[in-house]
Amino acid sequence: MAIVSRSWRKKTCFLIFASFVFGVALSGLGISTVFKIANRTAPVNNMSDRFRHPVEAKENVVYETPSPVDLPSLWNACDDDHYSYDRWSKPHDNDEYTSSKYVTINPPSIDDRRLGNQMFDFAAVLAVADYTRRQPLLPRGWLDDAFDVPVKRVDRDLIGTLCPCYVFEERSGLRCDARVFNLRSISAAGLLLNGYFQSFKYFRRIERHLRRHLKFRGDVKAVAEKFLTDHRPTEWGGDGSNYATIGVHARRGDMLRPHLRQYGYTTATKQYFRRALRYFAERHPRIHLIVASDDLTWMKSSFEDTDDQQVRLTFSTGNPAAVDLAILTLCDALILSTGTFGWWAAWLSNVTTVYFKDWPQPGSRLENNFRKEDYYPSHWIAISG
Repeated sequence: MAIVSRSWRKKTCFLIFASFVFGVALSGLGISTVFKIANRTAPVNNMSDRFRHPVEAKENVVYETPSPVDLPSLWNACDDDHYSYDRWSKPHDNDEYTSSKYVTINPPSIDDRRLGNQMFDFAAVLAVADYTRRQPLLPRGWLDDAFDVPVKRVDRDLIGTLCPCYVFEERSGLRCDARVFNLRSISAAGLLLNGYFQSFKYFRRIERHLRRHLKFRGDVKAVAEKFLTDHRPTEWGGDGSNYATIGVHARRGDMLRPHLRQYGYTTATKQYFRRALRYFAERHPRIHLIVASDDLTWMKSSFEDTDDQQVRLTFSTGNPAAVDLAILTLCDALILSTGTFGWWAAWLSNVTTVYFKDWPQPGSRLENNFRKEDYYPSHWIAISG
């Protein structure tokens, strides 16, 4: 028995020692990273080829790693209104990027999301690129119908060639996630953002830089300007000096679907639009109301009792989304319902803005993911309906 016991003890000691050595080796190699490898072939030597030659973009490897820990600082960069972006990085004064590291959207987030959601994602990419000193990449086809965005494009199926990559998963689409401001420490060549990033706090420190990137295409702007010129109330004078042009955006359509309403989405009511109009009518003797909506019939009924002596109504019909957005940005003030499309019209125009206060539905799952102060700028005016 003694011989067997001594033998067992020797084997146990050897196993413990081997496990310790193996554990140290794994730690040193960083094996805590989880690897997901697909389409393994030879790598591409020239970085620029990854954007031009899909056939030659051989390596398609995505490294999935845990999200960074919370900021180890004494303040929350999302909530601190006095937080200085220059504390981290001086914003670019031009549109040239020379870094060999990149930031773009994670492929699962490159879906059928529409213009407003694309704009939020791009704003997050640009902000993170500036903060981490990386080159921003825009998924091919995004924003091209509306803007001349001076950044490189990348095909969805080629994003894997930028790896090794770090995937940042946003915790909630309707509140600022302060962990974004901790991404500078990531050393991977590619930084992929996964989510909707619907908070102005991500990019408020690069506002001038973002506005320079979101310039409407010349043809889009020309159509929008012509629309407003052709629909001026001539009986009030052609120069617009004696009336205010108020833009209205009303999203209904998909927001009326039962599963979205159950989740917490609401639509602006007729009472809300009348109250919002009254707010501006008390401040302007005459109003030219420009309405863009996916339900113009319903919107016409919302303003059917409008005083024709004080208010003129014009409905945008047949225009693509990019033109409607440009039209709204040219107005003197805005009335919003819900949705990111109207949100961006207000942000781009930087005019007096009224928004629907009763969104999302109180107590809903959507409200649990929503933080009002992260989504609506404090100087926008909330009106209930």
